Amino acid sequence: MLTPAEAGAGVCLDGSPPALYYVAAKSAAYNASWVVMLQGGGWCVDEASCAERSRTSLGSTAQLAAKQRSLRVGGILHGLALRNPDFHAFHRVLLHYCDGGSFTGDRDVGALHLRGRAVLDAQLRRLEAMGLSDAERVLFGGFSAGGLGASVHADAVRARLRRVRQFGVLAASGFFWPGAGATAPSSRWSSGPFLQRLYDFHRSGGSLHPNCLMQQPAGGMWRCLYASEAIAAARAPIFVAHSALDTWQLVNVWGENRACAASCFSRCDADEVRRLNRILGTFVDGARRAVLARAGNGAFVTSCPQHSGAQKLGFSKWAIGGVPLRLALRRWWEAPPDAPAEAHAHLPCALRDAPANGSHNC
Repeated sequence: MLTPAEAGAGVCLDGSPPALYYVAAKSAAYNASWVVMLQGGGWCVDEASCAERSRTSLGSTAQLAAKQRSLRVGGILHGLALRNPDFHAFHRVLLHYCDGGSFTGDRDVGALHLRGRAVLDAQLRRLEAMGLSDAERVLFGGFSAGGLGASVHADAVRARLRRVRQFGVLAASGFFWPGAGATAPSSRWSSGPFLQRLYDFHRSGGSLHPNCLMQQPAGGMWRCLYASEAIAAARAPIFVAHSALDTWQLVNVWGENRACAASCFSRCDADEVRRLNRILGTFVDGARRAVLARAGNGAFVTSCPQHSGAQKLGFSKWAIGGVPLRLALRRWWEAPPDAPAEAHAHLPCALRDAPANGSHNC
């Protein structure tokens, strides 16, 4: 937990100081090596939803239960070499998410403090005092709403690390791309562009990439909150780990039947399979344009129905062409920063029209 003095202006929705979870490097050989991930947990886009959120652990550190003051994490933050052979010995950090705006906000509304940008700054200052300022290798990233935040802040975080030699961004399950949100049938996303409401309510403009903002038409700067726009504008190498049939987006963005994905595509009718394959194809096309068009980037896009797999068993269990996500990430991390993105592109197959072994999954 940061002290009020350390937090400064960077406070959670309810005014409490932010927090972070930290595990030190396992040996002196890794003192300059860090993994720093932003926690996810959705958004709030108006006073009512942010007030409700401020009474939970995603809007207040005062609401963190005792068991949440220590956190068991997996995937890229796992501490066992067997589960996370390439990063288990690094300093490992999860930055607690308590602003509801993917670490981008910069305003107060009544008693609510929408200060995500200042929260991230305060958390990073604390880490810099703990040794991050001397880091030479940094994998920065986030999960879900945190993955979106990592894409938005990629270059700004890289710029403050003066001694870093190797820097990359892992954007996990945070690719909320144009098209989804404005036209999808889900009620949460169909009443006007959801991310535009987030941009307006949190006043997120100061967090967004200048290169992206300059390319937007009048009234369109909110679009830089789309991961596709943020990643296209960034210079830092970015690796996207995502399911094209992400279970959260299938339900909340596309309005698809939860039972179909929950059954690992064994209880899907023909129309559902056709719709899911269109979603998959659209996602892959978007990833090719936004991520794989720039050298240094990479992507691991699966058809497995899961959300935030990079912090779960999906990190080692997801595989494309026999290559698990953790191995794909390692090859990208170790490659030259100007390596062709297509060399680190792992893309999914479409669902089968006719089920095999009881499932339409390929």
